Amino acid sequence: PMLDGNAGNIRVGVDMSSIRTTTRQVGTLLGLVAVGVILAGVGAAFVVGRSIARPISELVAAADRFDPSADVPLVESRSSDEIGDLTERLNRMMARLKSAHDEQARARQNEVGTERMAALGTLVAGVAHEVNNPLAGLKNCLRRLQRDDLLPPEKRQEYLELMEEGLERIEAAMR
Repeated sequence: PMLDGNAGNIRVGVDMSSIRTTTRQVGTLLGLVAVGVILAGVGAAFVVGRSIARPISELVAAADRFDPSADVPLVESRSSDEIGDLTERLNRMMARLKSAHDEQARARQNEVGTERMAALGTLVAGVAHEVNNPLAGLKNCLRRLQRDDLLPPEKRQEYLELMEEGLERIEAAMR
């Protein structure tokens, strides 16, 4: 310490080189700690990112390959967090889609069967009509021939020809 000519004042001198050295050492240490924290944060972000990205990529791949006409492979849930919840929901959704697709296929099959039955009914009704009309004519001719013994031969021949025509129509309808 130095005494100044003024009474009551003391001048104290400090060597600034030691303060600069200490400041430099503390700055270097803080810089290394900051770099370490940054590297640890990047590493942790990479690990966490991979642990989130991988399951989500698997869910996206499962959704992309989903085919409701095939058996539904369940996506394996590896966790009980939000990703696990999302996996379970995707599995339920795929099962519902598969069920709806199967129901739609059954409805289409029933519709085809119904259309076939309707077509068959129309065909049978047409054949019945083609058979019943000539049969009615045959019955009328037969009754007339049975009732009236005094029919002229040409009328008798006409009725016989009408009966033969009716039988040919029935035969043609059955082909």
